[in-house]
Amino acid sequence: MKSVIIVRKGGIDQVFYACLFFNLTNAKNIKNELYLCDYPE
Repeated sequence: MKSVIIVRKGGIDQVFYACLFFNLTNAKNIKNELYLCDYPE
């Protein structure tokens, strides 16, 4: 399982949709505007 780091202003909701758009899962906040999504192999 790979992970993708997303830097995004606007909160977890927008990150969640960005992850869905790229077919990623499990958006989680690391710190501030840094989020992590899982990349299914």
